[in-house]
Amino acid sequence: MSLLTALGFGLLIGAQHAFEPDHLAAVGTMLPEESSRRRAASRGAWWGLGHGLAIAAIGLPLILLGLRVPEHIEALAELVVAAMLIGLGVHAFWRARHVHNQTQTTARPVAKTTLPIGLIHGLAGSGAAVVLATTQSPSQGAALVFLVVFVLGSTLSMTAVAGFLSLPLKRLTAQRSRMPWLLSVSGVLSVVVGLIWAGPHIAGWLS
Repeated sequence: MSLLTALGFGLLIGAQHAFEPDHLAAVGTMLPEESSRRRAASRGAWWGLGHGLAIAAIGLPLILLGLRVPEHIEALAELVVAAMLIGLGVHAFWRARHVHNQTQTTARPVAKTTLPIGLIHGLAGSGAAVVLATTQSPSQGAALVFLVVFVLGSTLSMTAVAGFLSLPLKRLTAQRSRMPWLLSVSGVLSVVVGLIWAGPHIAGWLS
């Protein structure tokens, strides 16, 4: 595969990566209470940046050293992500129960509340990203560039996804009575995705 093709493939896969169910579930629990598309897009950008930084921090040394993430370490990272998704879902339920007690939605710091979630999520994606980079690139240098483009593509896509999702969500939450329902739905989806994400690893360890 040529360098140009590898780079194009890296950007495409990075963009597609933002639409995976676990990513959408995590970001979906953060958006219902956002007051503007700009803040929603900013939340997606910080999530994508944290995700990308984690992948780069782990992936770049692995590519340079020609190593692979041990399977048990990658499985543990995915379990951490699953626990985070379940935690986000439970927190969404809590917000749904208390939203009527708030006279005004408090604006939460975007970077402080979103960057750590992206960092944790990136831990589980680093192994797959390194495998893609090394198998789709003609050289080590191309693999490094592939990884950077992959991270860039996923970050930009998550920013766009969060911004676009905020439009229908803002309409749904125009009436405050709908907020608990929307938070509950996003919480259910996040918990379900977390359980599905963790299921194969737990079953494998128990067998």
